[in-house]
Amino acid sequence: MDVVVGRYANARLATFSLDDLARFERFLTIPDPTLQQWILAGAGFDGSEFEDLIVDMRVFHGLLEKAAKQL
Repeated sequence: MDVVVGRYANARLATFSLDDLARFERFLTIPDPTLQQWILAGAGFDGSEFEDLIVDMRVFHGLLEKAAKQL
């Protein structure tokens, strides 16, 4: 998860507001197994405070395209 989240952070953190940064810090406290489910499997994050962050991270890594191609 360090690589997945780290690459996203390197690309996006400069554009984050202070509120976005605070939310990202909260996001980083989530256990890796949960993050793996949310980011890699694309499951279980709907309705969470991190929903838009997870979607953006999945788009950034091309994971939404891969899921659509598998259908």
